[in-house]
Amino acid sequence: MAENKILVTTDSGCDMPQEFYEQYKLPRVKISYICGEEVMTENGNDSETDSFYAKLAAGIPCSTTGVNTAQAEQFLNEQLAAGLPIIHLGFSNVLSISCSIMTNVAEQIKAANPEADITVLNSYCASSGQAKLLIDLVALRDAGASKEEAIAWVQENYLKYHHFYTVSELKSLKKSGRVKAATAFWGDILSINPLMTVDVEGRLIPYKKERGRKKVLKAMITEMKERIENPEEQIIFISHGQCFEDAETLKAMILDSFNVKDVIINRNGPVFGCHTGPTVLSCYFKGKKRDF
Repeated sequence: MAENKILVTTDSGCDMPQEFYEQYKLPRVKISYICGEEVMTENGNDSETDSFYAKLAAGIPCSTTGVNTAQAEQFLNEQLAAGLPIIHLGFSNVLSISCSIMTNVAEQIKAANPEADITVLNSYCASSGQAKLLIDLVALRDAGASKEEAIAWVQENYLKYHHFYTVSELKSLKKSGRVKAATAFWGDILSINPLMTVDVEGRLIPYKKERGRKKVLKAMITEMKERIENPEEQIIFISHGQCFEDAETLKAMILDSFNVKDVIINRNGPVFGCHTGPTVLSCYFKGKKRDF
């Protein structure tokens, strides 16, 4: 393996466990969220995620705050000590302010220290879609890519990472503004399960709607069949809030439909869960460029 020419960093918007960041040697800045009056940072462990969803269930208001300026400055200055050019790949900047804060702070650091080599890239991805993009970027880094090659590769390929989500109750989406109040009301009554995706601008948008969980999972599989490329080379990610059995059902459906390396189930943590609630279920894969 070639000696690394760049340091890849990210944020906790990946919705991945601590082991992921350790395995891929990815320093991350932790995104903050608020439950009631308590401000916390996402650490990527199941006990924290369980506690968060319990607070949601108890009616405690929860929201995200993103990375603040002081946090971003401290993080980037710490990473500069490695003496390598930094590529920071951030959570979609229309879903979180964190990427924009990191961009602004990086420019301030470079203005004060011209030798600081920091590039902040918007991933236009979220959750485990961001993680899949990072894994491929790290592989490129480990193969000896230069900073310029790595940046060009991200800019060419980020739209190939697909995200499909559903929820079985709509109140969290209504609160976050993802669906209108009337739609959420009638959707809950009629058992409408929206199929959502991340579009070319990195927004989480409604895509289709199905009546019932089984139908929306079948719709996910249909979308994968239309869009996935080289499935035999891929590890597919599934994420969920607190619907373990549905995640296992979706995993079985994927394994029955595609010849893939593996399917790994993760959790949608507090940062994402603030907007989607505990019934969120999602899958992530690489394929044709997004066309929505």
